[in-house]
Amino acid sequence: MDILIYGILRDNEKSINKYLSQISSFVSNLKDKHRFYISLYENDSKDSTYQIIKEYDYKDFVDYSIVSEKLDLPKYKSIVSENRIKNLSAARNKALLAKNFYLNVDYILAIDTDIEYSEGYVESLIEWEKYGLKNPDMFSGVSLKELTYIQRFLKQMDVDESGYHLYDSWSTRRNSDEEFGHIKSNANFVPVSKFYCTFNGVCFIKAKPIKEGLRYGFYNERLKKFDLEHAVLAEQFHKNGYSEIYIHQNLYCYHT
Repeated sequence: MDILIYGILRDNEKSINKYLSQISSFVSNLKDKHRFYISLYENDSKDSTYQIIKEYDYKDFVDYSIVSEKLDLPKYKSIVSENRIKNLSAARNKALLAKNFYLNVDYILAIDTDIEYSEGYVESLIEWEKYGLKNPDMFSGVSLKELTYIQRFLKQMDVDESGYHLYDSWSTRRNSDEEFGHIKSNANFVPVSKFYCTFNGVCFIKAKPIKEGLRYGFYNERLKKFDLEHAVLAEQFHKNGYSEIYIHQNLYCYHT
């Protein structure tokens, strides 16, 4: 299988070495079975992010792309904001399309820079056949983040005994009516379950729909309002017959 890994970066000098080392680790383990490309898009960093990715050794990849731009865009935290989503969708598309790698691959593996995952995490996702899946259109695990003490005290979010909660709730949608989702909500819990949309920090995306022209966006035509870029992509997938979207609800990665 040929796989394009992509990431978008900005002021990530504290996390970028960990990010790249995690990727290099699983690529090294899997390069005898699969061929990997990598595309990194960086904009407006005021630290050494660009210098680090420029000097990194990409020897285990078939090819790599680094795109850096100075756009003077505002920097947002993780908030529900139309302008933030516009900027994110544009950045993701630039990473996705750089050097036309997407035309050469079977799957795209999107990995956010603030995600930590265990050895074997990506291998667990890429071996989807053992869960009864066949060429899923999207497939992810679950991204968690530790609650602060005050959040636990106020019980602002559902939390398990470990003190972690679902971080990527905006893109975790069980059906077309849900905009902010959750995990393990039914009595007949099945670890690998079908969802309407996912991302969760590390996500396999089938390349064929991208080759057919589907892209990230910020406006949900069905809901008639701005929406998360991953949800907009998922809407396009469903509209074009790509609805095999799954989450492994017992496979965890963590937002740092």
